[in-house]
Amino acid sequence: MAFTSISGPLLRQKTVRILNNPLRCLTNVKDTKLPAHKPPYYDYLSLGHLNWLLPDKTQTRFNENTKVITVAGSVLSGKNHLASRLADYFGMMFHEDTCDDDLFNHRCPNGAVIDIRGHNSILPKKSAYYTTELFWQDENPMKNGKPLWLQYAYYAHRFYQYSKGLCHLFNTGKGQIFGKDIFSEVIFAEAMLKSGLMSEYAYNWFEDMHNRTTMEMWRPHIIFYVKASKEQIKQKIAERNLDWEKSSPTLNDKFLDTYQECLESYLDKTSKYSEIVVIDRKDVDIYDEDDIKILVDKLVYLDLEGEHLNRDDSKFIDWRFGLHLGASYGTARQRFSSAKVAYKNTFAPFHAPLDMSEAKYSESAKEHHRYLKQLDPRFKYAPDQNPLYRNPLSIMFNPFGGFTNYCKDYPKEIVKAL
Repeated sequence: MAFTSISGPLLRQKTVRILNNPLRCLTNVKDTKLPAHKPPYYDYLSLGHLNWLLPDKTQTRFNENTKVITVAGSVLSGKNHLASRLADYFGMMFHEDTCDDDLFNHRCPNGAVIDIRGHNSILPKKSAYYTTELFWQDENPMKNGKPLWLQYAYYAHRFYQYSKGLCHLFNTGKGQIFGKDIFSEVIFAEAMLKSGLMSEYAYNWFEDMHNRTTMEMWRPHIIFYVKASKEQIKQKIAERNLDWEKSSPTLNDKFLDTYQECLESYLDKTSKYSEIVVIDRKDVDIYDEDDIKILVDKLVYLDLEGEHLNRDDSKFIDWRFGLHLGASYGTARQRFSSAKVAYKNTFAPFHAPLDMSEAKYSESAKEHHRYLKQLDPRFKYAPDQNPLYRNPLSIMFNPFGGFTNYCKDYPKEIVKAL
């Protein structure tokens, strides 16, 4: 099994050091029992951080596995599977990567799910909700589709998921692992640009928006790069047996090669801030439990604090400030516990130009959407205020029904306002 950790140029071998400070490292919870996380005494997802009401130190909840891990890699490379297995070994909270269901499904208080994609069978082709299936089946997305709208919708939801994960971490001390790295979202857009799937005008807007929204976001301790060959990706496509993937005119060798090249260039640069671990699937079978165990045994010796070699050493910079200055953790906890501050206010200033058809539905398409929603009784009221899914008395005396802060579906509001 090959294991590569990067601190400089991509694929450079790094010596793993035995450390004296255990808080720098990860701990395998299957071998070593960690102290239980102190449970929050209030619903921080709905209420935010109540530091003005009850004093509660942030660092007292932290342990060796209070870390953030993300996974990067090509499409269908096994990112979610690797993240879920590592979450099990390190006792972390796993966040599965965003899919179309997260973008188009409306969840109701009683557990019911309303799939807005059902309207596509009635809508004209130009007004249809632009899904991943439509994107990969579109030979010319720039002309016929809305590639920037779809990319923005995915990014907005993944950013929300990452903010929510940091809220969990600072309020409980529980480590977070994500099936997708939000900081590499612009790299997918770059691959779309170079493959002719997105215009330069749209890419420049998305790149600027991405750089400005991630500016104050804390970077992960580790980014895993799952490097899969084109043959392995094609094998996964065959196993999934989805017609729109198998017959896609754009999910081809050119796009896969371009995306991998752009991604490796990005990882080389971002190794300045996070530890990069390359998992080459030619040598490592991420679906083999023995290989996962060997990987975990090596990960526990990674230095996740930084070497402090000079003033330009920026690795884990946010987390190091917090380690030596407790107020930094407290301020971050207050910020990331508020969905309005960490998420809504971050995206509020950004609106795609009116002449950018790749990012917007036409006014006639929006009118079609509104008209169908008026005819559909499921959308007559907002899901949390619809008597079909909630008791009328509950709506009357508790109109928001607990759907506040991170319990509210902010990404749909942000994407709608694009």
